[in-house]
Amino acid sequence: MKKFILLLLLFPQLIFAQSEDSDYELYNQALARWNKLGISSKVDSIVLIKKLHKKLVNWDIEFHDFGVDSYRHPDFDYLYLKAGKNMALIDRLIEDSSLIASLQSLTKKLEPYPKIRSKLFLNEKLRVKPISWWRYYSFHFPRFRRPTIWKKIKRKFGARYVVMFSEIEYSEKYAVFYYAYYCGRLCGSGDLLVFEKVGNQWISLGKLNFWMS
Repeated sequence: MKKFILLLLLFPQLIFAQSEDSDYELYNQALARWNKLGISSKVDSIVLIKKLHKKLVNWDIEFHDFGVDSYRHPDFDYLYLKAGKNMALIDRLIEDSSLIASLQSLTKKLEPYPKIRSKLFLNEKLRVKPISWWRYYSFHFPRFRRPTIWKKIKRKFGARYVVMFSEIEYSEKYAVFYYAYYCGRLCGSGDLLVFEKVGNQWISLGKLNFWMS
């Protein structure tokens, strides 16, 4: 009976730990897949915005069930372009309502966003330097100094990327989250990343782009 009670007490913590491990596994995959960070022989440095803010993200795609005439829906071409013409991802979005539900849930959330803990990026090839969203935002003012923003960031932090993540929305075998990176004044991208759990591994299905410069 005591063992049973102990398991009940520990059960929520076990669920949290597993979810947390999955979160940072996926965050690391995003950095490696889309920016080749943390996988080379050298040590990469990034600046991590600890907590996403609504000023830094704008959801401009509405996810809904397209129905049987998906390819004729007026929004289909827009979604197709946002997916980078990835028909495998588009077909999955059309066929699986649980994936659509995940994307709907994530993009309807405005605040509060959770803090991303830099210490959980357990990768010896990656040096993570956390800052607040406001600290990053302050580099953009005053406006006449904007051309020197990236010189300041590189000099201050010794990093060539500023990255941010949303929380991860899980639904059945899927995981979706927002990932954005900045690499210069006119360099960066903001995307919704879509992963599928196959066996014990998370496999990337692709991304939906919100902005790119």
